[in-house]
Amino acid sequence: MTRPIWFLILLFVAADLHAQQESSTDWQELRRQQIWDAGGEAFELSEVPEQWLEESVVVLADLYRYNYVVPKVGEVYSEELIRRRVKLLDKAAVEAYSELHFSEETLVGVRVEKAAGEVIYIDPKSAIEYSEELVLEDSGKQLELGYHKYAVSNLEEGDILDFFYQEKLEYDNGYFQISEPVTQVLASDVPIVKQILRFELPEQTSLNFGSYNGASKIYELEDCALHRCFEHVDTMRAAFEEDIWDYVYRSEPMVKFQLFRHSSDLAMVLSYLFVDPDTLPKSSVKKDEIQRYFEELMSPDYNAKLMAKDIASYVEREHPDLRSAEEKATKAYYYFRHKLLFDEEAFGEELTEEGISDVYFSTVMKLTLERLQVPHEYVIAIPSATGNFEELLLHQELIYLIELAGDGEVKYLFNFDPYTNAGDIYHTMEGGEAYRVFGGELHPMTLPVSTAEDNVSKEYKLMQLDEDMQRVKVMRRTEHSGHNRENDISVVLYAEDFHKEFDVSSKRKGKRMSRKKRKRQAAYEAMLREQAEAMGKDRDTYMQDEVAAEMRSGIEDFSLTKVISDGRYHDSPTLSYVTEFDLTDYVQKAGNNYLVDIGRAIGGQVEILESGKERKKDVRMPYARSFENEVKFQIPKGYRVEGVEALNVAVKNETGGFSATAVEEEDFLIVRTRKHYDKAFVEKEKWPLILDFLEAAYDFSQQKVVLKPLDN
Repeated sequence: MTRPIWFLILLFVAADLHAQQESSTDWQELRRQQIWDAGGEAFELSEVPEQWLEESVVVLADLYRYNYVVPKVGEVYSEELIRRRVKLLDKAAVEAYSELHFSEETLVGVRVEKAAGEVIYIDPKSAIEYSEELVLEDSGKQLELGYHKYAVSNLEEGDILDFFYQEKLEYDNGYFQISEPVTQVLASDVPIVKQILRFELPEQTSLNFGSYNGASKIYELEDCALHRCFEHVDTMRAAFEEDIWDYVYRSEPMVKFQLFRHSSDLAMVLSYLFVDPDTLPKSSVKKDEIQRYFEELMSPDYNAKLMAKDIASYVEREHPDLRSAEEKATKAYYYFRHKLLFDEEAFGEELTEEGISDVYFSTVMKLTLERLQVPHEYVIAIPSATGNFEELLLHQELIYLIELAGDGEVKYLFNFDPYTNAGDIYHTMEGGEAYRVFGGELHPMTLPVSTAEDNVSKEYKLMQLDEDMQRVKVMRRTEHSGHNRENDISVVLYAEDFHKEFDVSSKRKGKRMSRKKRKRQAAYEAMLREQAEAMGKDRDTYMQDEVAAEMRSGIEDFSLTKVISDGRYHDSPTLSYVTEFDLTDYVQKAGNNYLVDIGRAIGGQVEILESGKERKKDVRMPYARSFENEVKFQIPKGYRVEGVEALNVAVKNETGGFSATAVEEEDFLIVRTRKHYDKAFVEKEKWPLILDFLEAAYDFSQQKVVLKPLDN
């Protein structure tokens, strides 16, 4: 029988593909064996230190290896290897590690070392492929991510699990590559006997590396197959102990690093990125380097110029009589914010999943203010939550903003989200170091700090028992100002609530909106209404769950009945809204009497357990703030209330305080409370002062009053 020629071609192609697959598999097995063999002494450890024998899991060795590969043929790429050797000490650990999940794009190796010395390798072919859908929080965009699941069967207490995964990252730019910046706290959720960061650098590669908060220093390896190799070693690191109100980047031993690969003629050109090929590793950044980076960064492109022209034209057209520089600046700011929400196409590639960059925001605002003749300056800052200029190492750590001249109500313009006001300062920036760019030079300054009177939450509750004395109907008005708005505002408000705030399309140049545009606008508004209706259901459910947790009670018939003020403008910065709901287990019958959990009405309070009363680290709160409550509980007819005296409390000191008063007026028990944190930073020695008013507030939240019949 004669075979057709296409059959023979397919046969040869199939044979070739099979050979390629076998070759790929052989190469991967070779790479796995090389990684297993290159572990060093750390990956021969098998004994757990005595102080950690009661732990569930102990990491015997961690290795993070970073390097660039320069092949003789093809483009430069980087490799990141992470290897971990853990000892499983109880059943919980065995169960937790019985499955391992890795990205499908990684080279993986898994093996188990038994107590008797047997080593079992998990066959990579046994991994099960699966995918998960990831929904990005900001945009709602859906991504499908692929994974491999490795089942590690027959694990036992005392086994050592040794595994690694290696990722390859390819670059489009053959002349310059830059890795993602890394900030790594050395403590983990489990103890680590030894962890190693290793950098294997070919020629024309730069490394920025810094150790902070007591972390050990990096050192150079003498035995290096490449141009230069560096290693950072940390030993006997106890599990991370989480403390309330702590910025770990200011208190925990940690490292920061970033790698750069560049051709020799680009090294000096790219030095504005804090690249220094003559200093390996580079561990600090000078003031003049910050200035050079800023000057290179703030060169406006066509999109920024076009956007600034559009914003300035809007202000001039819609508000021609404005004379105040501050009013011009704020009108421009709010219109810019609106465009980001409802005119995304205008931003092009400048708009990412995270929004627009600080650089783009500052550049557009500066060009806009120049057009409007508003005096201003650039400001370069570093978040107080992460460090200061002395500890600056990565150019991504810098934040850019605009400072308006004069002493008006609005002084600073930061990059925005849909809810940010002109004049708002990120709470992570308060008290942070900054440079004002003036006269071509950088002038040191400090960003302001808000007070407990700037960041206020107030709640007014009217509470009434139903006729059956079982449920309490509550009407609650909530007001948040300053940073206290941040938690609630994105829940209470949706885009549909404010998309018409700048409806100028039909007024531009006196022209009527075209039929096509009206149709598109109507479809857009319908889409927003549909989104709002769907999200409104989620909003009520979310808010109901939050209130139930705060008041430690079952909640039914919850509804957001009214938004009084959206708090999205500096001249009306308070978010205010009304909710109504029923509490289903707020009152308990006790014979002829009723117990009322009146303390729960002020919401959940911080409870510090005995283990948290000894403080080893300074207290770093997000910001100073205060919380006020007024509760009007209607006393049912035929009843009197007992236990009111215990509701009068006053504790105050230099760090803050808690106070409460309770009085009977006509048919109501009226309770008023105020808790205030007066300082964002408090030395650990003064932690007992904070405990004093925290405990007073918590004790109050546990208080009950008794309703007794008048004839009893």
